[in-house]
Amino acid sequence: MKNTYKLFIIFLVFSTLLSSCLSLPISSSRSGSISVINNENNIEPIKRDEYELLNTVTAKTRGTRIYFLFIPLGKLKSDGQLKEDAYYKAVSETKDADGLVLPHYTIKKKVFPFLLINVIVREAQVSGRAIKLK
Repeated sequence: MKNTYKLFIIFLVFSTLLSSCLSLPISSSRSGSISVINNENNIEPIKRDEYELLNTVTAKTRGTRIYFLFIPLGKLKSDGQLKEDAYYKAVSETKDADGLVLPHYTIKKKVFPFLLINVIVREAQVSGRAIKLK
């Protein structure tokens, strides 16, 4: 009986050590630049006299996913969806804006490991100069 008890205690200790409870939060950042978001086939450059420059805009969006014992709960948006949401949020928050010139995107991923639950948070930030078409 004592050997079974000792084996059980050793199993608990090793399973705790091998689980994610001793990990540190991981933070990574990727950044890129995309000049135009347009789904049409015919893209023509806009001349300077066809638009008016507005102020610089910054917007953030966030997505969260929770894992319980390696089972995902909730829906985590992809990086592309987060970028698109941040872009449209930046344009909608600026009065009379029709788009952004040379938007700069930053994606941050944070992982918060716990004993039975892991939380992943992705945050997209876009900044750029808002424009208004004449």
